Amino acid sequence: MKNVQLVIVLAISVLLLSLQVKAQQKDTTLYKEKFAQLDGISLHYLDFGGSGLPLIFLQSFHGDAGEWVDYDFKGFAPKFTGTNHVYAITRRGWGKSTDPGWGYDVATNGEDVVAFMDALKIERAIFAGRIPASMDMTWIAEHHPNRVAGLVYFDFVYTYIDIQDSLVRQYVEMLAALTCDLGPDAIRKTMPRSSWRPHFLGKQKPSINIPALWFSQEGHYPKMSRELRSFDAYVAEASKDSAEACDPTALAYFKKLAKDKPFQTKVKEALQKTNNIPSLLADFEKAFDPKLKIVMISEPTQQFETAEAYYKYWQEVESAFYFKHMSEFIKQLKK
Repeated sequence: MKNVQLVIVLAISVLLLSLQVKAQQKDTTLYKEKFAQLDGISLHYLDFGGSGLPLIFLQSFHGDAGEWVDYDFKGFAPKFTGTNHVYAITRRGWGKSTDPGWGYDVATNGEDVVAFMDALKIERAIFAGRIPASMDMTWIAEHHPNRVAGLVYFDFVYTYIDIQDSLVRQYVEMLAALTCDLGPDAIRKTMPRSSWRPHFLGKQKPSINIPALWFSQEGHYPKMSRELRSFDAYVAEASKDSAEACDPTALAYFKKLAKDKPFQTKVKEALQKTNNIPSLLADFEKAFDPKLKIVMISEPTQQFETAEAYYKYWQEVESAFYFKHMSEFIKQLKK
């Protein structure tokens, strides 16, 4: 989860811990597991029930639709069943959804969501999600605006930095390879998204006439791309003799970065040249003006040494904050 202040490591211990938490703490009484039959694939989803305007939570890269109830956002999705019919979708290639070996790009994933709505006879819905769901939500809003009642961004609309530079592309691929729960499929499943760019980029006037709520994390976006923000931490961790990684190629790459200072400088300079965050943030806010509501959130003041500690904090503190603002946003959509 984006707010977890666990130490960034190349070792997979934290990731394994979170996966174990997922396995141990599922409460299947909160939802029904179902499958939507689309064109050639079966899409796994959770149906939390409820009534009213459908609210669809979209999955990020890890795990499955259960992130909105069983782990990262534990117990969150069911909170909205009093005002909405709530669903959470597992994207193709992940979890129990079909993996046809293709279709990991933003456009295909966006169309999968629209096809899911067609299968369930949902005309319009509110969408909520974080990277990469923010990409899919924006794609749907720009191509099927009549199907979108509102958008809730738990992160801004991330786009990959320009990977035409070979140094940049290699770095981005090695970062992807560290995604242990995707194993050898990490690069194959994540890199097809690298070419996507929202239509709103560079537009001088608002281009998305849809109400949106953005949880913007104070101080979390220092005008640097995700690749730049993580660079020093990964290099520092790789310099340790105890550094481990699920992908030996990725580990060897980061160890080389740590030891070869000229190479390290070249890669970092290449990343700096491709940093797209300042213009992306400005264009994102402009795209929805005046229909974008920004809610500032703060980093937790304490450190969390285990995944369980963070999930406990989420349930007892943060969950109520997000629920309050989302509920107010949804209420406004009905007026």
